[in-house]
Amino acid sequence: MLNKLGNVLILSSVSLSALAAGNNTVVQDLNTKTKDLSVTVSNSISSSLKKGNENDVVNTLSVLSSYRINSIYSISNTLTFDKEFTNDRELKARDLLFTLTRKFEAPVTGSFLRVKSSLTAPMSKASRKDSELIAGLSLGVTFGMGLDHIIKGLNFYYLPDVKTSFYKYETGRFSGESNVQYRVLQRLIFEYALADKFSLSFDNIYYRNWTFAGTTTDVFSFDQSVAYQVRPDLSVSFGHSIGGYALHSNGVDSNVKLFDKNESQIYTGFDYRY
Repeated sequence: MLNKLGNVLILSSVSLSALAAGNNTVVQDLNTKTKDLSVTVSNSISSSLKKGNENDVVNTLSVLSSYRINSIYSISNTLTFDKEFTNDRELKARDLLFTLTRKFEAPVTGSFLRVKSSLTAPMSKASRKDSELIAGLSLGVTFGMGLDHIIKGLNFYYLPDVKTSFYKYETGRFSGESNVQYRVLQRLIFEYALADKFSLSFDNIYYRNWTFAGTTTDVFSFDQSVAYQVRPDLSVSFGHSIGGYALHSNGVDSNVKLFDKNESQIYTGFDYRY
């Protein structure tokens, strides 16, 4: 039977540092909902592996509010804040994400299928003051399937997503860089139940950006975590993540890696739902 992973991706206008900090993703299967209105609070503290003043420590807080309109449709909004404990110690808001999700009939036994359309509203400093984002629109799919017939306790999730963004100008006001017009994202998650309350999760993301100038950028993110279900509404986790540009500066050689002492992040956090 599928666990709690499945439907909402918090990945709107994320920076490379945010990707490397565990992605701050909350994915929920609508079948597990016991009430129409629910709120999930996720908080994590991430740290790089660098020593001394070069170490980066960030606290990330996400609040996901979801309302089930009926057995087919639901709406949600996601608000995320990052608080740095090093460097300028700023409290930064990410862009606000509104999502409409539609449930479809399971294509195969032991699976579920959701289609979601999302609106990104500029709330982050980068979107408001530099790129001058007006809005972003995305369309994605969440397909989840239990793989007990292969390995007991194993679940699989596939979440492709396409996004287009609209700006006041095609070039950033201060950066002078061409803004991202399109993004195509591929996401693959494997979740394995170790025991009654413990689970392992392997979250893999790869996406490509296209700017108005016609240039492309490939980005990757790998996340591995162990979660403990303290009670039905509370879980805690510990994990490692790494993310960044998928290609070196020459645009040919791969920069994808599973671990790097200068780029990897470790994190711990909790998810509380009510």
